[in-house]
Amino acid sequence: MKKKELYVVLFLSMSIFFVVFISSCTIKVNNLIFKFTTTENTTFSTSTVLIEWSTVDGIKHHFSCMLDNSSPTNVNENFIKLSGISAGKHVIKIKPLDIEGDEKSLNFSVDLSGPSVTVKATDRTGIAHDSNDTQPFGRNTLIAWQYDTYEIGRNFISFAEVRDDGLHYIKTDGNGNHSFVSSRDESKIELDKYSRSFYVSNNKVEIEDKEYDIFDVGKDYYVEINGINTEGTVGKTGYITFRLNERYVDSDTPMIYISSVEQSAPTPSSSGTIRLTVKAQNVKEYCDINVHEYFSSDITYNDELMFIQLEVEVFSIDFYEDYIILKNINMPHFKTGYDDYNGHNISEYSPSDIYIYKTLVKNISDTLTGTDTLAILEFSTDKRLSGSEICTVINYGNCCIRDVNNRSIDGIQIDHYMYNYMIPEQLTSAEF
Repeated sequence: MKKKELYVVLFLSMSIFFVVFISSCTIKVNNLIFKFTTTENTTFSTSTVLIEWSTVDGIKHHFSCMLDNSSPTNVNENFIKLSGISAGKHVIKIKPLDIEGDEKSLNFSVDLSGPSVTVKATDRTGIAHDSNDTQPFGRNTLIAWQYDTYEIGRNFISFAEVRDDGLHYIKTDGNGNHSFVSSRDESKIELDKYSRSFYVSNNKVEIEDKEYDIFDVGKDYYVEINGINTEGTVGKTGYITFRLNERYVDSDTPMIYISSVEQSAPTPSSSGTIRLTVKAQNVKEYCDINVHEYFSSDITYNDELMFIQLEVEVFSIDFYEDYIILKNINMPHFKTGYDDYNGHNISEYSPSDIYIYKTLVKNISDTLTGTDTLAILEFSTDKRLSGSEICTVINYGNCCIRDVNNRSIDGIQIDHYMYNYMIPEQLTSAEF
């Protein structure tokens, strides 16, 4: 065979191989022509449902869409808007029409009953209409709630004083004043749809940036939370009742709080520091009393203190990530006659969000004097935070105080208030 003819044969062979190779790759891409961007098993709270997908090649194609074995609908977009969908489980099947590709299916459900809400307060939970949880929380309490997976369109709260003749609803005027009204509708306060908590401090509560002196010591109060979804469907009501009670004089109050915040300014060559001290005032003494009789309907019992868990966080108002980092933690000896087993974890979401743990094990040979200090935490602050605002807080939701029978010890106040501080301005070379 001549050399020229050999080149022609080789060229044709390579061309055939290249075409076959490209064809096989094209088939593979076509099988992956699109993927759903709507999450599998999503629950929608409306009868109008948007199902979306994306194409691998970025080109618009024609698709056939079939809902629950109904007649298919053709679209030339990467989404389909379904209207009038009934409550229940559904499946939609999507198949490309103008190019070869596999049919794909997506399961979803529709629930038109409206949002449910769970209300929580100091290690207690009341769900919808199933709980009447009248317990004292001292003069300070954080009450929080969460809705289920539904998107909330509107968010309402109502307060009422519980008396022998029923509920006396409380109406606020938006200016810090309140009065009693006869109906719940008159007392409803519409909050920002993203609000999920309120804090009572020394009998007062802040609502929509206004402070109200609503709650009196020794009285029962009812709090009702209600949400409406974006379709206007009213959900189930969640509620909790509580009492602010003068259980102890101020000097004997069992309280966990951040007692001090010390700072040093950053310099051109070094970071600044923040030093927090977390104290547990009168907690050991309170837990040594096994029976707490406050009033006839509330007698609580606890055994020996075994475990304390807190979540302490420092963060920048300006949301600088990783600019505040834990450098050291010291957890002193807490109680005479007990060994301390201490630990801490750093949140995966923030290097300045710290979980601290203290487990107490009885040891009669221990004679070391205990202290009220639970932990001393030292953080470094990036010099770029110089002159900016930070917050310190003992977060609600991840705190617990338990006895040796793993029961929550009721009656210990935790200060969940968020305190603001300014980081000192960076020192110049001449100042240090």
